[in-house]
Amino acid sequence: MEKEIVLRTEGLSKRFGKRVAVDNLPLEVYRGDVFGLLGPNGSGKTTTIRMILNLIRPTNGRVILFGCPSTEKGAYREALRGVGAIVEQPLFYPFLSGWENLRGIAVFAGLPDNSQTRTRIDEVLQMVGLAERARDTFQKYSLGMKQRLGIAAALLNNPELVILDEPTNGLDPAGVVEIRNFIGLLAKQGITVIVSSHILHEIQQVCSRVAIIKFGQLLVQGDVHSLLASQSGVRMLFRSTEQAYMAEKLLNALRGERAPWLNGAHCLQAEAGSWAPPGSVLLHVDVSVEHSADLNAYLCSQGVVPAEIRRVEASLERYFLELTGEAAGYMTNHIQGASMMALGRNG
Repeated sequence: MEKEIVLRTEGLSKRFGKRVAVDNLPLEVYRGDVFGLLGPNGSGKTTTIRMILNLIRPTNGRVILFGCPSTEKGAYREALRGVGAIVEQPLFYPFLSGWENLRGIAVFAGLPDNSQTRTRIDEVLQMVGLAERARDTFQKYSLGMKQRLGIAAALLNNPELVILDEPTNGLDPAGVVEIRNFIGLLAKQGITVIVSSHILHEIQQVCSRVAIIKFGQLLVQGDVHSLLASQSGVRMLFRSTEQAYMAEKLLNALRGERAPWLNGAHCLQAEAGSWAPPGSVLLHVDVSVEHSADLNAYLCSQGVVPAEIRRVEASLERYFLELTGEAAGYMTNHIQGASMMALGRNG
């Protein structure tokens, strides 16, 4: 069955003077998605969200929300009633309680000040895990609690779509986990969620679909699992850089009829904070994990013994670096010297 599109952008662009913030951006968000709008700082994520929320007008293009185009101003404002959002850091009165802050927001948003609204305030505080702290003043809340109160405010109107702009900014690790878990909870309740972030490895854990943008342009959009399917293979660590390059040469020579299951091998610099020692050169082998034993046996028969073999963990962060070409620059700068040294010793 074809999925329902709750939000689509067509040719969406925004210029500020000569600077192009968003450039002909096409997005599609399906009902039930946890949709990640991803990219580095300054890539146009917040500008895109502001155009979706009708806070700023596009220079060109349009947004279609619940089937209503943004060019139909009155109807689009009505469609926005089905959206809850946090854009950047939420602001509240520090000396009012969480409950009192939400009551003020509800009244300001046009909700009636009656028992039904008060019940809804209690419900959203329960949803975000703040029911027991509802009467504490906002200034006593942790950063994670403050962010959750912002999400509670976005839920007051019982929205079909929730948009969270950089919801983990400034949070400690515990706060990040809180927000991540809560996004998953929203998805389980059938609410469509759009999350913008530059922290790709964190968002990877909650998103079903993503769009990656850079300089306001779409680089890729699709299902997370499908996008990362190409990141298969294993990585090998050797006792020396020379052995890594020797293994690379041996495995690439093995490709073809002798090993149709082997798609190639190349050396790369170990990522900072990875399992390999700093400065190590790893051998990435594009092969099914099931053939790890075959690789190991062959290399051992040639006198080049891997010290360690590990499966490649799919990573949006690595995918983004490879997609933008930044990974190639990183590897060139860091292993060119090691490569030349190894070639010199072997040749």
